[in-house]
Amino acid sequence: MFHVGLLVAGSYFCILSLWWLTKTTVHYYHCRQCHLDFRSSATFPCCLSCKSRPVDGICKIVISGILAFSEFSFDKGYYEEGVFISNTELGTIFVFLMFSGVMDVLAKWGSRSFYQHIDYAGLVLFFAAEAAILASRSYSAEQPLATLFSLTGCGALACMIMTVVEAVQSEQVLCPLTRSYLLLWQGTWILHVSLLTPGGVRSQGIESDRDSVVLFSMFFVWHGAINFFITLCMWLLVGKLVDKNCCPCGESSAAGRTDDIFLENRVPFNYHVLDRLDSETE
Repeated sequence: MFHVGLLVAGSYFCILSLWWLTKTTVHYYHCRQCHLDFRSSATFPCCLSCKSRPVDGICKIVISGILAFSEFSFDKGYYEEGVFISNTELGTIFVFLMFSGVMDVLAKWGSRSFYQHIDYAGLVLFFAAEAAILASRSYSAEQPLATLFSLTGCGALACMIMTVVEAVQSEQVLCPLTRSYLLLWQGTWILHVSLLTPGGVRSQGIESDRDSVVLFSMFFVWHGAINFFITLCMWLLVGKLVDKNCCPCGESSAAGRTDDIFLENRVPFNYHVLDRLDSETE
C-alpha cells in the first residue's frame, strides 16, 4: 500500500532535482572549458536548438498543471486517519510549482520588462508555500505524524533558504548543486513517507510513538547521506562526459578548442616600469 499523491510528488521532485543537477554540472564544465564566468540559473535549455525557448518552464507549467488538476479532481474532501496529506494540499503545492514555471517563462521572454531574478522568486514562493502547508499540519497532528510533517517541512525550508542564497551568490556553483541535492533529498524522503503512512504507522510494525519518532529521524538522516553520495557521483560522471565531449546537450561549440586566446591568460604588465623609464630618460 502507498499514498499515490505522495508517490507522484516525490517522483516529480526527484526527476526535477536530477535535471537541475545534470544541467548545472554541464553548464559549469562548459564555462570552465570556454574560460567564461559561471552564473547559476533557475532554468536551463534542453539543447542548443532550444536555447532561446523556455522549454524548462513550459514543461513545468504543463506537468504541474496536470498533476494539480488530478489532485483536485480526486480529492475526497476530508482527512482520513493516518493519511499524511490531502489531495487538496498536494494540488495547492503543484499550483505554486506551476506558478514557478510561469515565472521561468517570464524571466526568459520578458527579461527587459521584469526583474532579473523573477525565476528565483517563483521558486522561493513555491518552497515557502510547501513549508507553510507542512508546518500548519505539524502543529495539529499527533505523534508520530507530527515528526513526519516537521522533517518534510524542514526540507522545504532548507530549499527555500538555499534558493535565496543562490539568487544572491549566483557565481558560486555550490549553491545550485546544494539546491538540487536538497530537492533530491526531499523527493526521496517523500517517496519513503508514501510507504510509511497508508493505514497508519501502526501497520508498519512500530509499537510506540517514541520508537516511531526516533526511527523516522534516522530514516531522514540516512536519506541525506545516500542522496549526497548520489549527487557526488552524478557530478563526477557528468563532468567526465563533458570533458570528453560525450555529453549530447552541449552548450557551446567553443569547448575543446585549444587555439583560442583568452583574456585570463594575459601576462600582467607593470606600467610603473614605463613611468620610471620616462623619468630616467628625462
